[in-house]
Amino acid sequence: SAGADDAPTVVLLAGADSPGFRWTAAVVAPLLDSGYRVIRFDHRDCGRSTRFGADAAYRLDDLAADVIGLLDHLGCDRAHLVGHSMGAMVAQVMALDFGDRV
Repeated sequence: SAGADDAPTVVLLAGADSPGFRWTAAVVAPLLDSGYRVIRFDHRDCGRSTRFGADAAYRLDDLAADVIGLLDHLGCDRAHLVGHSMGAMVAQVMALDFGDRV
């Protein structure tokens, strides 16, 4: 998380097997300069996140719930979502299932 805790929040949702740091300064810096709080993270089984293993089964609903849990942990009630590839699918599920948070 970067930026002020009370600023409007943008969550950057990476694609499958793509860690959050793939969202480079070229994307993050303009958002911060515009006054947003920016959250980047690693999905399950990706980057520095928890490894569930090859036999673990989870769905886009689970990944969307993970993001809601992250927002809860960070004390963020609502967020703008920017998704790439699978991250865009997770953003769509979040908009459908957690519309009051998006």
